[in-house]
Amino acid sequence: MTTTITLTQWKRLYDLMAQVKQLAPWEFMEEGDVFAIQPRPEMIGLVSVMGMLGQHYAIGVYQGVEGLQGFAYNHRMGDRLTPASLLQVPQLQGSWEDRALVAARDRAIIKQLDLKFRGPNAWPVFRRYHPGCPPWYLEQPQEADLLIAALEQTLEVAPRFRENPALFRPTDSGDSLFMRTRRGTQWVDEVFYPPMWQFNLELQMDVAALDVVKQLPVTNVVVEVDVFMMMETPVQEGKDQQPFFPFCLLMAEHQSQFILGFELCSPLPTLQAMWEEIPALIVRILAKYQIRPRQFLVRESENWGERVLPFIVQLIAKELGSSAKISRRLTAIDRAKRLTPKFQPQ
Repeated sequence: MTTTITLTQWKRLYDLMAQVKQLAPWEFMEEGDVFAIQPRPEMIGLVSVMGMLGQHYAIGVYQGVEGLQGFAYNHRMGDRLTPASLLQVPQLQGSWEDRALVAARDRAIIKQLDLKFRGPNAWPVFRRYHPGCPPWYLEQPQEADLLIAALEQTLEVAPRFRENPALFRPTDSGDSLFMRTRRGTQWVDEVFYPPMWQFNLELQMDVAALDVVKQLPVTNVVVEVDVFMMMETPVQEGKDQQPFFPFCLLMAEHQSQFILGFELCSPLPTLQAMWEEIPALIVRILAKYQIRPRQFLVRESENWGERVLPFIVQLIAKELGSSAKISRRLTAIDRAKRLTPKFQPQ
């Protein structure tokens, strides 16, 4: 099985980008005019055309059910949308950039294909947006296949949408999408109802630390818990490895505003795997300080990938016989963020 993108796949990507640029679908499609694609039974994406505002010309494909639901969530956020939320939704993107934004790795492929580009917004660039990470290069053949399918179907669907914008409203239901599905060697139109995204997590627990906390008496302490992405400087463990933005688990006593502890967590290999480790980290901090709180305070995050935290905290609270409350403000943690530059959200 091929584990790297072939030169044939790269050539197809560049050829399709040239055709899409000539079509210029951003002249009549907005970013919210989306449609689904299913090139294989196990592969699904949501295609979005960017560029109507004249700032960033690209075809994006949001990956899997998480990508579909993440796009919908971020789209609903409107003006409240944050960079952190954008970077927590899996996406592949082919964009047209100025030469200055074309990396050496990109130029090497362009040279192999003997392609020439000149002028502003003329250079095709392909990137993946792994949740919790800055943009990185396409590296897997299946990534190339999904983006190829997105570009091919944009060429097929965009002219039809221009003639009939109702194409993307296949039913009267607001929860349905127009979808192009490959059946054998043919693509067909279908109506797609995206399933609800659920927290399918295999949560990890430090049983020994949990037992220590459960043997403590319940105190009158209220503990604030927060997890957030630190976007100031990405971490890269090797020159050719995917960089990432660390997440910070921060816990503090509500009354005294004392910081109980913080842990830096990596969203690699997956953001899901990172979240699965959070319960164990929380109970270790409680065990270290010999605290069995009467209540936890946690914030309902507006960032897509961080919405799981209240669910985790409520499970821990139930296990410890404590309560958990959603609070718009976390007094101690917000103060720590204000006073500590590295904790300040971007």
